[in-house]
Amino acid sequence: MLAISLFFAFALPSLVHSFHSHSSHSHSQSTPANSSTPSGWNTTTSLTTSERQTLAQDAAERLLPAIDPLTGRIDTLSFSSQDVNLAAVLALQDYHSGTHAYEEILGNMFAAYFSTHNDSFLSSLPCVAKSLTRSEKHGNNEDIQWGLSAYYAYRAYSNESFHNIAKDSWERVSAYIIGAENTRDVRADGLCPSSRGHLDEQPNIGAVFMFRDAANDTTVNTQTMGPFMALGAYLYESNTSDTRYLALANLTGNYLRRHLYNGAIMLDTSTVATCTLDNTTILTYNTGYTLEGISILANQSFGGDNGSELQMYSDWLNDMVPSAINFAGWTGSDGVILEENADPDNWQSGLKAVLVRGLLEARSRNANATWAPLVDDFITVQFNALLASVEAGSNDTYPTDWRMVSNSTLDYPGSIAALDVLNAAIATRSSNSSDSSFHWHGESRDDSHDGRHKGNTTTIVVVAVVVGGVVVLALIAAAIVLVRRRNKHAATFREMQEIDAEQPSPTPIDPFVLDKESTSQSVSLYNEKGGYANLGYGAADATTQWYQASIGPTAPPSSIAGTSTSEGSYASSHVLGIATVLQRGTPVFLATSHLEQDAHEGASPPRYQDAAT
Repeated sequence: MLAISLFFAFALPSLVHSFHSHSSHSHSQSTPANSSTPSGWNTTTSLTTSERQTLAQDAAERLLPAIDPLTGRIDTLSFSSQDVNLAAVLALQDYHSGTHAYEEILGNMFAAYFSTHNDSFLSSLPCVAKSLTRSEKHGNNEDIQWGLSAYYAYRAYSNESFHNIAKDSWERVSAYIIGAENTRDVRADGLCPSSRGHLDEQPNIGAVFMFRDAANDTTVNTQTMGPFMALGAYLYESNTSDTRYLALANLTGNYLRRHLYNGAIMLDTSTVATCTLDNTTILTYNTGYTLEGISILANQSFGGDNGSELQMYSDWLNDMVPSAINFAGWTGSDGVILEENADPDNWQSGLKAVLVRGLLEARSRNANATWAPLVDDFITVQFNALLASVEAGSNDTYPTDWRMVSNSTLDYPGSIAALDVLNAAIATRSSNSSDSSFHWHGESRDDSHDGRHKGNTTTIVVVAVVVGGVVVLALIAAAIVLVRRRNKHAATFREMQEIDAEQPSPTPIDPFVLDKESTSQSVSLYNEKGGYANLGYGAADATTQWYQASIGPTAPPSSIAGTSTSEGSYASSHVLGIATVLQRGTPVFLATSHLEQDAHEGASPPRYQDAAT
């Protein structure tokens, strides 16, 4: 009897939680992507973590003499993406190694680059021209990617100067998100189809305009929105009292999933005014930045029985990680990334490194995921390919094409791209390494954290044998009844997203029109069909309010109290749960300056208005 009593006291809550977790995740696990490593991949290495760290440090040291202290960059580099990735890989190496080797150098790089670009992170001096080509326009992608690199430095050194740079970049770019009060007033009739062909009732909330100079260019792309989502999620982790970061990261994440995710990888560009989607441009860094962002959002845990609307990101991550690794468009049969344009004079030559970076962030936060060993193996394959590329040449002269042999000439773009792999090799494990622990920013994790090992099954079996079959069956029956009762009226977030929303609204909507009154009303993110509610520009403010406390001594009255009826939607109950747990104060959106002047470039689409602020 004592054994049975102890089992009821300690095992029942765990079993109920186990059943509830299985029910919550069963949809995403029912049709898993292939997470097994192909047999033809070279996934073994005999190098220890210390030896891998030395390789990474040697490659970085070869770059340092070329950095101009007056400009903060290697002046022979042709593209801003190479500048920003140089800053990123130096900071990330210190982060994974637990060192401060490049803190001073990075401080000078950020300051010099910013000051020599007219106090901005734009690749050229700002100008107001009426004949700008797309390549000459100033992109928010540049600013937000520099901000993300600054956050890497802050994370490595806990230096508030880098933290402030990251926050400032986020503030500037957040002024261009659709759904914020101070953004552009863009109007277009009708509904927009998503990448799945469904019509969205609130199609472009969360999208971030890329270009600053031309008011009538409504291009949005993943190279801007992926880093914006990732940086916002990081900043929320660093300061959970500022809920704007989480709110806007979530809005942008939802836009990316609904419009630029094709079910396997991320697409590149959409134009919000014309509802057009570029479904042919395939670039690795779009998926890399997005994986980084959703891995952070999926890691946000609010506890409680209500769960979280952020569960969507876990499902998405589980789907996209193995799909991205196995995507034939950039992964060869040997597992080596073969993205086109490996020419160092082509800006696309280093994009594949961002995919490795995003996969590493996902891996670090999901040590027990079924796909975690696949990520380890994929990174090891790239690492081995780089080592093979320098064997016939000299050390530390990595080419941009990871399948070719180095010509012994120092290739700056190649070395910058290689450093993301060399840095990742410090943290990941190999299938046959003598130092097989998974390392994360200087700390090792033993094999009990590896996704290849599961200890819960053994524990449950031992307990079940001790207690006896009759008691176990009774507990299982009780757990099943409890789970069914909890789930009777609930649909998962993923199921709601897949509801067919093809029926258009009976009247045209203005998805980008400012509606200041909407923020003072009781609101819900979702309508009764599971689609987005029509919130207009109030969406950003309203969403931010969902992450602040509805109770507590200093919390303002909840703006969503009206949604807490007994028949409230599943998503609304999650929102209320988050608000209760977070207990945040009212966020304040900073005022923004005039954003842009109309460059009158090209013809506007029919019934299209774009008023510059």
